[in-house]
Amino acid sequence: EKALAETLCKNTTLINLDLYGNNLDKLAENTLAEALRKNI
Repeated sequence: EKALAETLCKNTTLINLDLYGNNLDKLAENTLAEALRKNI
């Protein structure tokens, strides 16, 4: 049971890191798009 809980915990952390990474990518894209718009 403990091993299962640890595995679930690790998987949740990985999923959260993945989502965090995706959000950072979107943030970077939006920032870049805004910078380009201001330059035009």
